[in-house]
Amino acid sequence: MDANDSKMHERFVNVARKLVLRMIDVVGWDKKDTDEHQTVLLRSTIIGLLSTFCSTNETIASEAKRRFDKFLLDSTDMEALPSDMRLTVFRIVLKNGGQKEYDAVKAYFFTAPDSAERKFVLSSLGFAPSNKIKLDTLQWSISGEVKLQDFFYLLGSVSGSNSEGRDMTWTFFCEHLQYIKDMIGKASPSLMDACVAYSSAGFSTLKMADEVEQFFKKNPLPSGARKIAQILEGIRTNAKFFERLAGSDLVKEEFWDSL
Repeated sequence: MDANDSKMHERFVNVARKLVLRMIDVVGWDKKDTDEHQTVLLRSTIIGLLSTFCSTNETIASEAKRRFDKFLLDSTDMEALPSDMRLTVFRIVLKNGGQKEYDAVKAYFFTAPDSAERKFVLSSLGFAPSNKIKLDTLQWSISGEVKLQDFFYLLGSVSGSNSEGRDMTWTFFCEHLQYIKDMIGKASPSLMDACVAYSSAGFSTLKMADEVEQFFKKNPLPSGARKIAQILEGIRTNAKFFERLAGSDLVKEEFWDSL
C-alpha cells in the first residue's frame, strides 16, 4: 500500500470504529430476555466487528480482558464468555497483550473439549502483535502438533492480523512449500487450496499479483491451478478497485470530515 492507501485505511477504520462503538452501546455484550430475533443477530455481528475495529478502545479492551480472566478461571463459564464470543475476545486480548496472553490462549488448545473450540484458538493466535510470536505461530502450524485438517487456520490468523502478518505468511509459505506439500501428501487437495488462499489472497496490488503468479509458475501446483487462477483474478480486481478509489473523493480529508 502507498501512503495515500494507508491514510484512507486509517480514516475508514476511524469511521467504522465510531459506528461499531455506538452500536455496542445500544445492543450490549449480553443477551437479554427481551431480545427480538433481529437484535440477537445484530449483537452477534457487532461483537464480531469489535476485534477488527475497536481493539484499541480502552473500554472494549478492558471488557474483553475481564471476560477472558473469568474464562481462565473456568472455561465452561458460558455466561462470562459464550462460545460465539470467544474468537472476538481472544483476538482483542491477544492484540493488546504479549507472550503471557498468547501462552494462555494457546494452552486452551490442548484442553478444549471439541474441534470448534480448538478452531477459536487457531484462528486467533496470529493476532498477537509481536512479529516473533507471529513467526512462532507459523512454525507451530507445521510442527505436527496441530491436526492436518486444521493447521492452515494458523496461516490464516497470521495473514489476517495485519499487513506485516500477511507478508510474513506469504514469505513463510514460499520458503516452506515443499515441506507443506510433503506434509499434506495424498490428503485432500482442498488443504493445499486453503494454504494457498490464506497465504496469498489478501494482497491487492498488481505487483503482488505478478509476484504470486511468477512463484507458482516456478513452483506449479497442478491440483490447485483453478484456485490460484481465482486468487490472481481477485488480487488484480482489488488492485484496480483501489486505483479507482485513489482517484475519488475518498482520498480527500474533507470527505471524511463530513461523515
